[in-house]
Amino acid sequence: MTSLMTRTKRAIYRSGNIAMAHFAKLQRVDIREKSRYERVTTVDRTIHRFLKHELPKIFPAPVLSEENSTHWKPCSSYWVVDPIDGTTNYITRIPFFCIGVGLVIDNSIVLNAVYNPILRELFSAEKNKGAYLNGKKLRADHRLPLSKSIIGISYSHSQKSIQRSGRIGLRLRKTVHNTRHSGSTLLTFAYVAAGRLEGSVVMGPTTPWDSIPALLLIEEVHGHITDFSGKPYKLGRTQNIIATNGTNYVRLQKIISSTR
Repeated sequence: MTSLMTRTKRAIYRSGNIAMAHFAKLQRVDIREKSRYERVTTVDRTIHRFLKHELPKIFPAPVLSEENSTHWKPCSSYWVVDPIDGTTNYITRIPFFCIGVGLVIDNSIVLNAVYNPILRELFSAEKNKGAYLNGKKLRADHRLPLSKSIIGISYSHSQKSIQRSGRIGLRLRKTVHNTRHSGSTLLTFAYVAAGRLEGSVVMGPTTPWDSIPALLLIEEVHGHITDFSGKPYKLGRTQNIIATNGTNYVRLQKIISSTR
């Protein structure tokens, strides 16, 4: 294991400790309404500040997250952080959330770490070195037929995204075994890499922290990551995502692209 990954794991474990210290104690004054559908907590901001301080010590690059995106200046190498992915779950004490960290160097994702502190599960990947769950290598070799697959569905807070996800969900239920909406896009991607789900469909617009901290996990198990038209995922450009771990991608993509 490289020093880069070892030090990143230490930072994300410490972030998980911060999240857990407040999980059952969050008060109304700790929550701010950003919009009808979006809320942010003092814990999000605390973890952001911690990682913004610690990650550049590991690799000298700026840190991008939702907390500082409004004044972000584009660059080719940077960290991407989601301090708490699944904030609504966290606020309502539903134990399904994570901290996500990704490192981009020269416009390529080279490291991912997604940590669920409730289950103490750390999904990690380095480019060309495989994907792991708590140190055990992941292999997406099950390749279930679509009819027996479970597909995760995620969507943004726009009405267009929500409505399209409903239509896609109805279509998928006629073909796949079942669908799931977890409230944490990064954990959904991690579950695809781990074989707990066969695929994930994300209705955009997506943000860097919605995807970059987890997509390398799927790449490292030789999965497929494309937009809805079947074009390969492009960093900073792809807004709608289909990700699978070896399940019948072509048929799934046709269902998604034909549902408007």
